[in-house]
Amino acid sequence: MPIIETANLEVKKFRGLHLYHYLLSSCSQRVDLSRFSASQVLI
Repeated sequence: MPIIETANLEVKKFRGLHLYHYLLSSCSQRVDLSRFSASQVLI
């Protein structure tokens, strides 16, 4: 996944990780699955 540099000052103020992707893309689904798995508490 490329890192895209921008000249937009509002976007440059963003903090953290921002992913821009199509909802049904395979990479989007993998990110969602990873986020879901990381949020689960093992009992």
